[in-house]
Amino acid sequence: MTQIPAGWYRDPSPENHDGHGQRYWDGSTWTPHVHHPGAMPVYPTGVASPYGQDVYGPESSTTPDGTVLAGWWMRVLAQVLDAIISLPLTVLAATPIVLWQWDSIHHWFSAVSDAANNGTPEPSNPPLLHVGTGPWFALTGSVIVASYLYQVVFLLWKQATPGKMIVGLRVRLREAPNLPAGAVFARLGITLLIGFCGISALLDYLWPLWDDKRQALHDKVAKTNVVRTR
Repeated sequence: MTQIPAGWYRDPSPENHDGHGQRYWDGSTWTPHVHHPGAMPVYPTGVASPYGQDVYGPESSTTPDGTVLAGWWMRVLAQVLDAIISLPLTVLAATPIVLWQWDSIHHWFSAVSDAANNGTPEPSNPPLLHVGTGPWFALTGSVIVASYLYQVVFLLWKQATPGKMIVGLRVRLREAPNLPAGAVFARLGITLLIGFCGISALLDYLWPLWDDKRQALHDKVAKTNVVRTR
């Protein structure tokens, strides 16, 4: 059976007396969004218009099918919550590396204490805290993998991380309500690559503030949007 793509089609409801009215099909079912060509669409009270306006209030950005997009501050709050919620997983991932390097860390602490007491120069950082060493790469890699798994599992399962679910957000394709695995991996892969460059990471973080589709750079690559669920 061929799936009809999302879009505006002739309204099949009996209320479409003249046969010219259109209704939005979201890919699986007819939505409440209706309009006549050449006129602004008509929406039920409280439903967001795909043209970027709520019928009861000020302009707000939406996906093409009318789902309201998340604000920047809500996305920031979700990220803060995710950092707190995923902390135990991060600690669990880092623990084996820290235990592996425990002796050098312990000696470094002792040397720092002796230097402070005797007024001598402080010792160099242990390998775990020295950028570019094997232990440093192992620690950084374990933390990144833990964070990546946290994001992948929840986005594939719920289309939202716990932080996003708490504040009422989810991730979806801009043109469709689903979130395929390819979009999840593209989104997180670009985020990881951008993260290695401080300026690019900052731009990615701030981009939704001025983007008319409220997409971060990784959203644009993956063709996704963060939307509100309530």
